[in-house]
Amino acid sequence: LVDTLKEVYPKKSFDFLLSFKKYKDYSDTLRFIIPIADRIYFTKFKVVQDMENESENFKEVEKDLNRLKFNNYKFISDYKKAFKMLQTSKNSEVVVTGSLFLVSKIYELLKY
Repeated sequence: LVDTLKEVYPKKSFDFLLSFKKYKDYSDTLRFIIPIADRIYFTKFKVVQDMENESENFKEVEKDLNRLKFNNYKFISDYKKAFKMLQTSKNSEVVVTGSLFLVSKIYELLKY
């Protein structure tokens, strides 16, 4: 993803909407995204299918952000509000990524 963004939009930075599935290793994802991130919005999700899937606790993600010395982030627990905020971003290049559970929730918002 990051390589493609750099290739298609050279010298651009992006606003991201992210959420990670609980217990997934997301440290590398943050490490790759931060160099091209202007701002990162974090949100939560909870999906119940065969089993319950939920997002990682923000306090855990925040520890990695602090370790990586990235401080331009905001946590918005309601993914719908987070997406609306992303849509009003001053940055025209926005990316929704992280967990496919989050992407599917945002996709549902785009359908209507």
